[in-house]
Amino acid sequence: PSFDRQKHVLERALNRCADLGDKVISLHSVRAAKHVLDAVERTGVHRNCRLVLHWFNASNSEIGRAIDLGCLFSVNEQMLLSPRGKALLGIVPIARLLTETDAPFQSPRNDASILPGDLAGTISLIANALNKEPGEVRRRIRQTATDVISQ
Repeated sequence: PSFDRQKHVLERALNRCADLGDKVISLHSVRAAKHVLDAVERTGVHRNCRLVLHWFNASNSEIGRAIDLGCLFSVNEQMLLSPRGKALLGIVPIARLLTETDAPFQSPRNDASILPGDLAGTISLIANALNKEPGEVRRRIRQTATDVISQ
């Protein structure tokens, strides 16, 4: 019932960020990818802020739209175990990927919880999906993270 209010609040927050510029914004868009991307376009926040889409579970066309808007995508091990998460890796350039854990709330391992900073599983899944060495993936993602916070 609060969906329209949530859209209004999001748009106000994005407008303020667009006015201030130079912000890193993590956007969650569960069942609302189109609405979030619409708000990004309407506010123009993508022009002077860095947008990170957290656990972006959207259609291929929405992923393409987000790429066109300059968005980055944060992924985690649990997400990448799903068919949609694996598909995202086939569309998003590695230079647009960041890692995150969602720990301790999501733990795909039966034998242990994932702790914040435990990215080995995520790196391994990305490397396998992209047919790259884990070290190469780790370096590229570290560079992207550095670029995000240093711009």
